[in-house]
Amino acid sequence: MLARSFLSAAELKISDEQRDALIKVLHALEGDQLPHIRPEFQLWESVPIQAQDSFNMCWWDTGCGTVCCIGGWAERFAGKPIFNHGVITRSMPTMSHRSPLLHLFFPAYECPWADYAGITPEQAALALSNFLTTGKPDWSDILRTRKSRSNYHVST
Repeated sequence: MLARSFLSAAELKISDEQRDALIKVLHALEGDQLPHIRPEFQLWESVPIQAQDSFNMCWWDTGCGTVCCIGGWAERFAGKPIFNHGVITRSMPTMSHRSPLLHLFFPAYECPWADYAGITPEQAALALSNFLTTGKPDWSDILRTRKSRSNYHVST
């Protein structure tokens, strides 16, 4: 199997630190290290203890670092906030419309009908791989045509 070649940070218009963290997230998603959780509770309720190291595109970071989206996991792997300098903040996603990360972190910009909670790690890995290799996540193709297996873990 040939190794993938990713665009450089300069080509992606992001920092080296952001690129490196996103590559770590991609490897974790592809390696089934971040199982999908589609909780059976409202978003404003507490995340259950059983949701350790899980993935869900609804949450940037749950505060305890157990359930995160692509950007949240990138920050967890970096060990610090790396997307908060005019690009995004944890408390309220505010991203420049010129940011190349906008479409990666917010699939609804491409797919207004996107079910954030239903996006699986496999789908997120495809979008992240697309972003790292072409600069565009292509969520619309992934969410419209791909039938991805789901690895739900629901609290009991």
